[in-house]
Amino acid sequence: MATVQAYQGYFQADGRFVADSPMFKLPAMRRVIVNVLSDEIVIPAVSDNGDKLARLRKVLDTARGVEGELADSDWNELENIRKRTNNGMARAVNL
Repeated sequence: MATVQAYQGYFQADGRFVADSPMFKLPAMRRVIVNVLSDEIVIPAVSDNGDKLARLRKVLDTARGVEGELADSDWNELENIRKRTNNGMARAVNL
């Protein structure tokens, strides 16, 4: 008995299939059944590293802007939250 596997994605203008999850490889030399739905796929714009860096800088600048507004009790609460959530793990951001 043959098994059926379903993959979701879309066809590009050149006929290539782009899957929603790139974590698998489509099997070659298999019989397929193609169902084409009527709704169009919306492809999100791919941003470059410069755009990501600009967004990160904006987040950091916003955080620096409110840093002076925090009272000592706010800092203590943040420290306590960090101790409860990190479970001894350290995180670093390299800019």
